[in-house]
Amino acid sequence: MKTNMVFYYYLCFIIFCLSFVGCGKTNYIVLRDVPQSPSFVVIPANNTIPEVSYANVIESAIIAADVKVILRPVSKEIEKTITTPTNDGGSTNILTERYFELDELNADYLVQTYVTPAQVKISKLSTGEVLAIVNVYRGQGGEDPRDTMLKVLSKLLGRQD
Repeated sequence: MKTNMVFYYYLCFIIFCLSFVGCGKTNYIVLRDVPQSPSFVVIPANNTIPEVSYANVIESAIIAADVKVILRPVSKEIEKTITTPTNDGGSTNILTERYFELDELNADYLVQTYVTPAQVKISKLSTGEVLAIVNVYRGQGGEDPRDTMLKVLSKLLGRQD
């Protein structure tokens, strides 16, 4: 009887240990309401030359993945007059802020690009749901941006490329 109990404990221990073997991290992607022919619009974080250049790299990578890309609209501007106090009576500066109205975007997905952390955020415009935030490096010995975006879009759109 005692040997059966010892055997039972060893068997339970082995099964317990084997349950962890081969278990790795699994990333699940849930595909919700993916349109038949999805469209994307790429918006840079701001209108500086490096940001627009990075957005263009990501845009070309999406096009290379054979996905429809909509031309981004012209940004709108708001000018604000700011008076800052100085010792000689003050200084007036005009600050111009540029923005895009999300309601005017005619695409299924919004791709926002940020050159400094080399990040790309993909959101579904109809729901505002953020679907992915990925690092996409360019020309720094890492993976080609086209390959990275192809992998991300394949998972996001349920393609088997």
